[in-house]
Amino acid sequence: MSDRALTGWLSRRRESTATRQLKEHLSKVLDAVVEMDNALAYCLREDRKGVLEALKRLDINEKAADNLEVDLLRTLARGDLEPKQRESLMLLARRIDDISDHVKQAGLNLKLLLEWERRVPKEFWASFKEMSKDLVDTCRALWSAVEALASDERKVLSWREEVKKLEHRIDGHFFEIKKRLIRSSPDARAMTLLVDILNEIEVAADMAKEAADQLFILVLAGR
Repeated sequence: MSDRALTGWLSRRRESTATRQLKEHLSKVLDAVVEMDNALAYCLREDRKGVLEALKRLDINEKAADNLEVDLLRTLARGDLEPKQRESLMLLARRIDDISDHVKQAGLNLKLLLEWERRVPKEFWASFKEMSKDLVDTCRALWSAVEALASDERKVLSWREEVKKLEHRIDGHFFEIKKRLIRSSPDARAMTLLVDILNEIEVAADMAKEAADQLFILVLAGR
């Protein structure tokens, strides 16, 4: 089956299963990312209850995304795809799921920070919030690329460029915030957790870019 045929396969009967499940999976991952963004917004407002409620929703969405990934992989395993194409789509699904895995880890570190009652200056939360908002936008761009996979290759490539641009911006946030954290010399335990949160958000963005790159490979291989 050629990669052109892959597009046809995605737009036929199994599209109602595989492509729908792929979008549902990414939607749940996006929901988890949004809740991380919400949690950081509550940190900025010093609303502890709001943070914990957002983190609880994040955990629920991450577990739902895991379940949807399993269903999607089963569907792909049953499809009449060549091994290379099946492997590419499965890798795409795994990279998408990796996004929520890393966001969940960021949330767990944030919860620890709250439990230890370590105070963080608002200017840091504002920077974290800006970074997490860019991650939300990155995942929304990735969703648009996935949505176009079965119908419009040019849109896939266009949205992939948007993902790359946003991921690059997140890298800029990462190094700037890390530099400021080091210079500020806050409480050692708080700094460790903040750097961990920072790393997890940055890696989540890397996973989104890798997923978009996988879409790029799927599209260009048939040209």
